[in-house]
Amino acid sequence: MRQHNVYLDAFAIDRDEVSVADYRRCVAAGGCDLDPLISGDERYIHDDWPLVNVTWLEASDYCRWRGARLPTEAEWEHAARGDDVEATWPWGAVERPKDFNHGQPRAEAMREIERPQQTMLIPSPLLGDPDDSDGTVLIAPAGKYAWGEGPYGTRDQAGNVAEWTADAYIHEDNQLGYDNLAPTNPVREPKPGELTPVRVVRGGSWRQPAFVAHANLRDPFNRLYQQNLRFSHIGFLDRGVDRQRRVDLRIIALPRHADLRRGLRAGAARAVGIDLAAIPEPLLAASRQERREQRDREPVLHGTTSSSGWTSSHSTLVTS
Repeated sequence: MRQHNVYLDAFAIDRDEVSVADYRRCVAAGGCDLDPLISGDERYIHDDWPLVNVTWLEASDYCRWRGARLPTEAEWEHAARGDDVEATWPWGAVERPKDFNHGQPRAEAMREIERPQQTMLIPSPLLGDPDDSDGTVLIAPAGKYAWGEGPYGTRDQAGNVAEWTADAYIHEDNQLGYDNLAPTNPVREPKPGELTPVRVVRGGSWRQPAFVAHANLRDPFNRLYQQNLRFSHIGFLDRGVDRQRRVDLRIIALPRHADLRRGLRAGAARAVGIDLAAIPEPLLAASRQERREQRDREPVLHGTTSSSGWTSSHSTLVTS
């Protein structure tokens, strides 16, 4: 599928996947349905774990309760990989399987056992089993894999649980990926009259092989993900619309740990007039610590700022 240059308005997005505890608060407030907490396997119901077995519709209800919405696919990918066209993971171009929660390819014996149940929509080589080589057998607490952060500080956009996006998934020649969509703030709407549209899911999960978690790849099972169905490996992030929830990039422009002068972070610093090379290392270290503490309290703004207000972010997307 072709690369597309996509332009996005500045936006905020949660740093971590919505947890069971987060969703409980929505239920208690009367804004969300109870079903995601009682309809699936109870082993996945831990307050600090990301919520799964939640339909796209229920995820959207939660986001509305927070004054937010689900991110579009373009927003999700920009949060996951920034402007670095070489990045295929949130942290760059090199796979680091110890730094995110993923599954493993399905054992040959299981493929044989389950073959009678397969359909053409579920290629057996892509089905996965849990894998504890990354330190977690099932779902990990939200934000556990700090070294798997993306360029803006979001966590678990590779693995743990896959995530619903706002876009409809339509597999037709004239509606593949971003074909025939506006280059600015694109979103694919369902076909008119479609009662149970399929929605785009991104990010890979604890139950899928590591390659599914690439930041520039759609889930290979995407044709199955109707918005009214539940899956034990799919949760969601929410995209903030309340400006008070955003973090001003001018405050957190200095990059973190080993990525000091890498690509997007250096570009973000230049956009607000900061010369990283001129800043003493002790000051950078203090700024990194301050940034980590701030990011633990608030979600992150994507985009740059200027004296005239919010400007656009740019992302090159490669989806398949």
